[in-house]
Amino acid sequence: PHEEASRLLSDVQPNLAALPHTASVLPVWVVLVGFDHPVFTPFDVITVDDEVDSPVRFAFREASRLSSADPFQVSTTVPDENPMINNFLHPKETNARLWGKKTPGVTRPRAPPAMTVYGAPVDKWVIHMSSEWSLEHRDTLAKQVCEVGVSALLKLLGMPDAQLRVVVSDAILWNQAIVSEPASTSSIRPDADPAFGPYCIFDPVTGVGAAGDWCVDGSVEGAFPRRQALERP
Repeated sequence: PHEEASRLLSDVQPNLAALPHTASVLPVWVVLVGFDHPVFTPFDVITVDDEVDSPVRFAFREASRLSSADPFQVSTTVPDENPMINNFLHPKETNARLWGKKTPGVTRPRAPPAMTVYGAPVDKWVIHMSSEWSLEHRDTLAKQVCEVGVSALLKLLGMPDAQLRVVVSDAILWNQAIVSEPASTSSIRPDADPAFGPYCIFDPVTGVGAAGDWCVDGSVEGAFPRRQALERP
């Protein structure tokens, strides 16, 4: 984060300490909710366009994450009369694309759902509220954010009146979630593309450099050129 980067740089290279502070960031409320019954949908990830009137921007099912394959763990599939429930409780392995490439001979099973103490599945979803809504409701209580997030998610799923019992819910405010404007370091890196912001800051005299989400953006795609630029400043 840019605030921590400035604090660290102030001890070793004060000339660079002020640069991360030139970045502008926006907060995002993140909600975790768990239902006591699988939410049967043909998809596991929701991306909401800006034109849609909803406080939610992203949502995804936790069980859709790809887990690491364990060759020493023997898994058995318990037949179930309902194939939809069986597929949910015992997800099949999938030949996943890792970093944009298909790895031959490597399968990554979907992560199984969490279970209650009674052995019932918990369908957990992670909800990212929009940065605009999060900024406006920065001081809202986490419990109220959870209520708004769950209601908006069910509405997006087309089941606003669904009788789903929430067994767990929590919300945290991610204060530096989105970089709305990267740091300005044209004086340090004149070759930086102004359309994408700087990739890193570096002082060749002391050999001190830094990079973070405040450079370019906070995505994985932005992290790759940051690392390359910092390795070859």
